[in-house]
Amino acid sequence: MKHFFLFVLIAVGSVLPSFAAADFAAESHEKMILPNLSAMVSGMCAASMNRKPAMKQIHLKRSIIVLTGLLLLITKEAYGEHLPPITPVLPGGDHRHENHSGADFSFDDLSDVNFSEGNFTQTVFEDARLYRVSFLGATLDRALLRTQFTDGANFTGASLVNAVMRGMGGTGVVFADADLSGVDLDDSFFHFSDFRNVIFAGADLGEFTAEDSDFRGANLSSAVNIDSLFSRSVYDSSTRFPLGYDPQGAGMIFVPEPATVNLLLAALSVSGFLRARSPCK
Repeated sequence: MKHFFLFVLIAVGSVLPSFAAADFAAESHEKMILPNLSAMVSGMCAASMNRKPAMKQIHLKRSIIVLTGLLLLITKEAYGEHLPPITPVLPGGDHRHENHSGADFSFDDLSDVNFSEGNFTQTVFEDARLYRVSFLGATLDRALLRTQFTDGANFTGASLVNAVMRGMGGTGVVFADADLSGVDLDDSFFHFSDFRNVIFAGADLGEFTAEDSDFRGANLSSAVNIDSLFSRSVYDSSTRFPLGYDPQGAGMIFVPEPATVNLLLAALSVSGFLRARSPCK
């Protein structure tokens, strides 16, 4: 019995230090964790505080992107594939791809302006100065082009469907590959001008005069009132005329050889350039 109590005492004595050590370790671990946890929370709060200005900037940038997109959509809806018009339009200005549909340029000086690829549907150019202006690939459907100040103007590839060109005139004007369907060319006159591959479907050519000009590949087969004067203008086998029309009787010259045409066009270009450069009175 004595030995039994001794064994219990020894066992209890050996266990108590273990519990004490465990409590001490737990207390030490707790003391280490709490400051670290406190520092971690403080760091997270500081990071959150520092992140707020950055998040505001991100939201601001996103808002700007969204508003820009909406503005582009509204602009495209209003102006189609063209840019908004920039005014005033001054001589020598660059206004490519702009939408001037319905604008009135009556009596304005638009000399040397670049209107390439622009939209000029129903635009008015009454007596406007269009010297050397570029309408390359532009849309001028139903536009009013009643002006005689068009020397050196370039309408290459332009659409002038149903445009009013009555009384229009100029020297060295280029209409190559343009669509002149339904245009009114009554009483208009051109010298040393380029009408290659032009479509004249339904065009009114009454009293139309085109001297020393190029009509190779032009389609005049469905032109109306073709009471025209084509003195010294050239045509080739690809030029189309109304049935029974006599182009040579109207003063035209048939040119089958490309070399001959090139020589003639070179002479016409030089002559037209010299006349275009001469001061207008």
